[in-house]
Amino acid sequence: MSDYTIYALKGDVDAGMRAAVYSSLTQGEGRFGWSYIKDANLHDLRRKIETGRFPVDRESVSDFDRNDAMVHPALSTRLKLQGRYWRIYAKTEFEALVEALKGGPLGRPRTTATNLAFLANEIRPFLMRITEQIHNTHPNYDLEQFVASALKNVPGVREVKCQGGAGDHGADVLAIIESGLPVSGLQQQKTCVVQVKSFQGEHWDTKAVDDIRRAFDYYPEAEMGLIVSTAGASTEAFENALEQLRKDTKKPVSLLIGADLAAFLLRFGGQLL
Repeated sequence: MSDYTIYALKGDVDAGMRAAVYSSLTQGEGRFGWSYIKDANLHDLRRKIETGRFPVDRESVSDFDRNDAMVHPALSTRLKLQGRYWRIYAKTEFEALVEALKGGPLGRPRTTATNLAFLANEIRPFLMRITEQIHNTHPNYDLEQFVASALKNVPGVREVKCQGGAGDHGADVLAIIESGLPVSGLQQQKTCVVQVKSFQGEHWDTKAVDDIRRAFDYYPEAEMGLIVSTAGASTEAFENALEQLRKDTKKPVSLLIGADLAAFLLRFGGQLL
């Protein structure tokens, strides 16, 4: 997409004028300067009307409330009428809105939660970059130590043990998680086996899945598993192997990878940086 022309009509604009403008746009014709000439010169007005016409893609005409949840907050602010004519500038945000209008739901009000959804989506590339840097500065065992240190700060985690080495039986880290009420007899402890992998690109190697399976066999008290990877994403083959492990063991096993890993380590390991 290149350039856009946006017509924004005030709510108190005459209904007939508003209908006429909208009708012209839906018929494929837009105009600059419908009637405004400083000196009210009708000859100038006629020339302006003739030269100010431009084609409009009729299929692109859409109705939306600028305060709808689908509209980016920055774009919503720019769409607030500020004068007769001004540039929006929020090109990327407007292009995203044009795509969303093709099939997305309208009618939801913009809230703090919807603003946060925009923010979460826009910071993911930065989080992915952080994960890449973690991969560079914390290879292998160093990554295991970093993850273990962060796990110690997670609410409910009572104890974290780094296993490491050839005799880890498939668990780089063991996390003892406490749940229930802080009353004698009403607390439960669960063991989570953690496998940590330094990886770039897509995580295709299913060894981490095999390691968790091995850890479940060696630690029968383990009720859940976690695979941590510095990869950007996982392949379909990896996801299939992980799902098969869940079905075979009937135990929950999660994957912490890419941007989500950065968010986790910043939240629980930020004080270590």
